[in-house]
Amino acid sequence: MRVQRTQPLVGAGAAGVDWRVVGLSGLAATAATALGYTISAAPLLVLALLVVSVAAASLLFAFEQPRWALVIALFLGWGYVPDVASLYHGNGMPLTGALLACLIVPLAIRQAFGLERLRIATTDLALLGALAITMIVSTALSVDPSAGLQRLVLFVKDVPFLLLMLLVIDRIEWLRRAAWAAVIAFGGLGGIAAFQQLTGTYSRSYLGFAAVQNDQGGLIRSAGPLSTDWFGWELVPVTVLALYLALGARTRKIKILAWSLFGASLLGLIFSFARASLIAICIALVLAALLRHVRLTTLALGIAVGATALVLFLPGNAKTRLVQSVQPLTGGGVTMAEDASVRNRAGENLAAVHMFLDYPVLGVGPGNYPVLYTTYSQTIALDSRNEGRHPHNLYLEYLAETGIIGCALILALMGLALRGAWRARSVFEGRDRLLVEGVFVALVGYFVNGVFLHPSGYSRYLWLVLGFGLVCGRLAATKEATT
Repeated sequence: MRVQRTQPLVGAGAAGVDWRVVGLSGLAATAATALGYTISAAPLLVLALLVVSVAAASLLFAFEQPRWALVIALFLGWGYVPDVASLYHGNGMPLTGALLACLIVPLAIRQAFGLERLRIATTDLALLGALAITMIVSTALSVDPSAGLQRLVLFVKDVPFLLLMLLVIDRIEWLRRAAWAAVIAFGGLGGIAAFQQLTGTYSRSYLGFAAVQNDQGGLIRSAGPLSTDWFGWELVPVTVLALYLALGARTRKIKILAWSLFGASLLGLIFSFARASLIAICIALVLAALLRHVRLTTLALGIAVGATALVLFLPGNAKTRLVQSVQPLTGGGVTMAEDASVRNRAGENLAAVHMFLDYPVLGVGPGNYPVLYTTYSQTIALDSRNEGRHPHNLYLEYLAETGIIGCALILALMGLALRGAWRARSVFEGRDRLLVEGVFVALVGYFVNGVFLHPSGYSRYLWLVLGFGLVCGRLAATKEATT
């Protein structure tokens, strides 16, 4: 057999050294050295080039795949990623605005060149526009317009998430992917919080995505990247969506993932020790059981098991907080409540009612409730704290700060979202029906929780949750039109 000899590479010496490889290695080393020198000499320039490159790549991707870009943006928005990155790692850079711009600009170009036909229901757009005008006028007439301006900035920063959902999500498959984005992002935060609690690693912030707060009774409460009560609030709709995604999963792997995220979300919610969120998730799960036609005996057994688990595993001070929260309902009234937070919240809500009665049409102005709170609280005499507070009630906050007009508009948007999800439930079938039913139950849980909390600092989640319901209504209308 004849053996073919391999010719040596050009330039190879007696020892078989490939001088071209040596030359390329030297060139690479020189380039690396030059890059290192450039970074050390002008780090801001390198950072600017990196930011420009990332922005250009994001714009190109959003132009080619606008729906996937939206799913990624929803994942980042739900996970509070731009805010954490800006606060802890970005020196206050407006990363949320940059994220939204990377979606809005390519969509506008696609619309201009006829590659997209973007439409929003007239009713949705009219209600959002009317709410914006109401907030602007109320701010102009308020005692402290600068506080109203801050709230308007939050509105302008967060509402585009809702608008983009209405513009881009045009099929049930993309609604499901958006739900997965929310569940993976915020359910993941719940998992991090649970891991932090179970391992006792309270000193670690996990890149800014996990924090704890010490309650007055010594209770260590998970806050995620938000605050304790608000962390629990946002976990309510995510837990419900995870449950319904698990029920509608087709494969074993997807089912395991969804159930894992459901467990992580529920654990994170429990470790927030937010009483309002615990009440809301219980109501949502009971509603889900009724809609799924679970037998009443099974439902009663589940409630009994859940109540027993809370009694056995909740820390003593957490159980005390739960008992004290319902004490005013069992006799004695609010003034006799042992828990100071119960009395304080009652005072905050009464102050909101009094502000509304004094300014019934347009309210005291967005963000102006804390400015006027101490004036009203001294008269009510339930809260001894001499500081600006917020009403722990979504509806009373809108009523006090934007009057009957603003409150009616936000209630109309909530009603449309609920109606849209329920309407979609009657239109779709199978796992699609499960998905939109999950949106409906998530909305109910979120709105119930709103009786006990205000959204002001984290209003993005209000618009994200509303977006799911309004998109359901759009998809239901499209489905009915085609069938």
